[in-house]
Amino acid sequence: KRKNYEFIRWNADAAGTEKADFEYAITVDTTFYAGWNKVASTVTFNPNYDGAVTFEQDVKIGDTISQPSNPEREGNWLFDGWYKNISDTSPFSFETAINEELTLYGKWTEFSGSLVTVTYNYNYEGAGKYYETKMQENRRPEKPGDPKREGYFFDGWFEDAACTKSFSFNNRLSESKQLYARWLKTYTFEAEYTDLNGKNGAGYSGETGGTDLICNDRNGKPGQSTGQAGASNGFYLASLYQENLSIDFVINSSVAVEDAVIELRLSVEYFDKTFTPDLFKVEVNGQAVAYPTIELKDAVAESDVSQKGIRPFTNHVINASVKLVEGRNVIKLVVTNDIDRGGTMAADAPAIDCMYIHTDAELTWTPKTENLNGKL
Repeated sequence: KRKNYEFIRWNADAAGTEKADFEYAITVDTTFYAGWNKVASTVTFNPNYDGAVTFEQDVKIGDTISQPSNPEREGNWLFDGWYKNISDTSPFSFETAINEELTLYGKWTEFSGSLVTVTYNYNYEGAGKYYETKMQENRRPEKPGDPKREGYFFDGWFEDAACTKSFSFNNRLSESKQLYARWLKTYTFEAEYTDLNGKNGAGYSGETGGTDLICNDRNGKPGQSTGQAGASNGFYLASLYQENLSIDFVINSSVAVEDAVIELRLSVEYFDKTFTPDLFKVEVNGQAVAYPTIELKDAVAESDVSQKGIRPFTNHVINASVKLVEGRNVIKLVVTNDIDRGGTMAADAPAIDCMYIHTDAELTWTPKTENLNGKL
């Protein structure tokens, strides 16, 4: 085992270019070399004063870290935030994806006057508080990085535990305040489990369709997400470069809701790309859904399509006020452009890993797991 790394395989060379072959008898002294894939990084927090004790958080590559409660320091000191460098003028953003080892340093400001305490509560059984900070009275509170909860989506801070009144961070506080997180349950719908019959796409050199649109993320298997691109189920859809091609999710909702959140997990094979609703449409029950511009950068084959591989998938919130009806809902992801990228690619399209829907409703569907027959 190796901290922050996952074992991949044994190699015949230290560079990892040749896989070790265990089919043959070994007749001489032989050395095999472990191949590793970095899957996590360590973030070190240094409170940055004499006698302070550092602490650490481990985080998966590409994920964000949780903002810790502010450290306390004896005397008239007010904590001013975490910074990548002491000389920085802007604090570290806890929305930043972590891809390497990192140390954050605390900054402090001397103060006079009264303080109020703002407590941010996870707001589910057994969780306790997420974050707590002290601030000078009659000032606006800082908004911490979003908390995380396995299987749920954070939907903002509220003034009451029932989450009936949203809190505004423009408010100045003259007294201590308790705030509560609202959570929506997350449902995952894998693109490779949609009905692909009659779905015809195109790659750079030839047309393709049906289950041939399914790509294996470095020999991934269902339930694994440790491949090159981090596909949530080990597989994803690609070669969707055909105008009017749609990937359709048929989902049943227990009740009608008007505040469901749709989030897509996307990547690109060839070239950095930008998608807007007029180039790539998200449609719910026949109605187009507005969403902010999606930029997918750092493509492996940015200029040379012969390069192999795919950039890691990233999550993109499409819309936070989606209407679902009780019963059957059809959500379509539609290629709505004819941008010519060369070869047989007749349109621009992302690679699609999965769709998340965050909601209070109970959602179900019938995944076509048979699509992976022969691909495992």
